Amino acid sequence: MDTTLSAGLDDWRLETRLEDGKRYHKLPSGTECWQSVELLGRGTYGEVWKEECLSGTSSSPSLVRAVKHISKQFNFDKASKREIEALATFSRINMVKVSVVSTPSSLSVGFNADLLQYQQHFVQILGWFEDDRHWYIAMEFVEHGNLQEYIQKGSFKNPEAEPEAASVTAQIAQALSYMHTNGLVHRDLKPLNILVSNPGPAWHVKVADFGITKNLTNTLSRTRQVGTSGYMAPEVWGSQYTSAIDIWALGAIAFCMRTLSPPFIDPTTLGGYRTDRNLFPFGELSSSTQQCVAFIMGAMAAVAEERMTIAEVLAHPWLTRQASNTGTAHP
Repeated sequence: MDTTLSAGLDDWRLETRLEDGKRYHKLPSGTECWQSVELLGRGTYGEVWKEECLSGTSSSPSLVRAVKHISKQFNFDKASKREIEALATFSRINMVKVSVVSTPSSLSVGFNADLLQYQQHFVQILGWFEDDRHWYIAMEFVEHGNLQEYIQKGSFKNPEAEPEAASVTAQIAQALSYMHTNGLVHRDLKPLNILVSNPGPAWHVKVADFGITKNLTNTLSRTRQVGTSGYMAPEVWGSQYTSAIDIWALGAIAFCMRTLSPPFIDPTTLGGYRTDRNLFPFGELSSSTQQCVAFIMGAMAAVAEERMTIAEVLAHPWLTRQASNTGTAHP
């Protein structure tokens, strides 16, 4: 099946008016009023805010959402639309405008059955709107932060936590499986873009931030680099790459969970690794099992063609055995 980023933007647009600092969305079921309550994060191109529903069809103290504000001054219209399309593609209900906080299972117009086993590993879109200064993308609120926060706490560093690292890796791989099978590549996979729906030991994570997601034919040719240093595959520094860049990033995330940092920060060292495999920092994995080391090396082979495919990733013993030991693997 060839799924592309073509989910209709208009089907997810929320008719919105701003009044007294609150946002009112006109929906078929009535009007909802939302207000920003907490800044969740700030980046170069915008912010993410937590919002609460104050009144309307979804009024409840427990009903919240995350809204990404993307500034229009950086001319990111294409990337903003791409992220909306990607989120819609990975969400439970395609092409159906419903309450901005509810997606009842009975609504099935445009529903993609192949997504059933994977959708739990993607952040869900709730709608989008815009004004003269910003694009706004309303998404489900994932309450336990991002994976980077837990890595910094050392949540996966101890030997006894390795099965939990495998479980998290397996869930990210499930999301990548859906993307790669359907001709999509994330291109900026990193711990900051993995949100934690449920923390350990019963981890449940979701992939987010699809602003530079692309359709793949066979090979992407690009003149500019994409991704984040530390998680960028060696070939990204050249001009051509494939979905194998996501596999590299997955291996770097697994390495980071076990050691607190990715294996390559300096592009010069990364470039040297392409010709000298001994530059890989094996010593930092001394407390990890052989299966873990083998998984990371299979995902982070210097030559893209030598890396595991997503099918091989999912079948790797480190994921199938270690993750099952936690009882938290999400098929």
